[in-house]
Amino acid sequence: MRFGIKPHQGGGNWNEVVVETKLAEELGFDSVFFGEHHGVDWPQFSSPMLVLAALAGCTSRIRLGTSVLLFPLHSLMGVAEDAALLDVVSEGRLILGLGAGYLESEFDAFGVKKSERAARLEEGIPLLRSLWAGKEVTHESARLKLDRFRLNPLPRQDGGPEIWYGGWEKTPVQRAARLADAYFPGPSGNREKLRICYRIYLEALEEGKGEPSCRPLMRDVVLVRDAAERRRAEESLVRLFKEGYSAFGHQNVNMDTFQEELRRGDRCFLGEAEEVIDQIHSYREEFGIDYLVIRVQNEMTQGERGREMIKEFARKVMPEFV
Repeated sequence: MRFGIKPHQGGGNWNEVVVETKLAEELGFDSVFFGEHHGVDWPQFSSPMLVLAALAGCTSRIRLGTSVLLFPLHSLMGVAEDAALLDVVSEGRLILGLGAGYLESEFDAFGVKKSERAARLEEGIPLLRSLWAGKEVTHESARLKLDRFRLNPLPRQDGGPEIWYGGWEKTPVQRAARLADAYFPGPSGNREKLRICYRIYLEALEEGKGEPSCRPLMRDVVLVRDAAERRRAEESLVRLFKEGYSAFGHQNVNMDTFQEELRRGDRCFLGEAEEVIDQIHSYREEFGIDYLVIRVQNEMTQGERGREMIKEFARKVMPEFV
């Protein structure tokens, strides 16, 4: 089992991002991930590709991932070329996590119709593959025209970086099985929602191309030392989801049931090290998870306390699975 991390991001805490990324590399994490949002009060950067390009220069081994890049907001060529170049400068370390996006305000800001999300993804992902493979591409649609176009430079990884795709409804999950290398569920869905989506995903895999490159999952993780820290962690996670997903109208978050889901372990991995180990084992046994990305973006995981928690996770939890 491999482990990635989604550290604190957004705002003016760039130095903390660099410190946590370097620490994660030293501790043996396989990857670091950054997401994308625009015009919202949420701990994300607006351009994960720029963030990863900067981090490529101060790291040497850790893989660099987007979680997720809101692909329909961007031009196909912009994503194809930026991803290829980032893969070159990072010496083949990019994982391109893609998603459809859901905030109407973001589509309005980019001048893109939200109703075109699916069409842009269905058209764009196969074209990314062809361009990264070095093929001469001719393609015309309402959105773009390519006439014997070749990408230069090509990605460092043969055929381009892996594409991981996230989503929580039937069509996006089936799209992940058809077009992506892996289905990448984020932290917003509870265990029952994950169960439903994995049934859809596995059925779609059987009808399509077979096994994915891996089975990743992102979850909020907080290691606590006593009952007082547990209470603070629960309060912090409630605020994170209430001020983020719930305020944005995300379909997966019901604050009336959130706290009970949290205490059952249906939302996040929260507890002392042994409890978190048991929770991860449970998800691995049910879903076949072999790649866990831990998100450490709540108030309990900031600053020095957050770095101590990351070290403790690497020292006490990761050896049980690596």
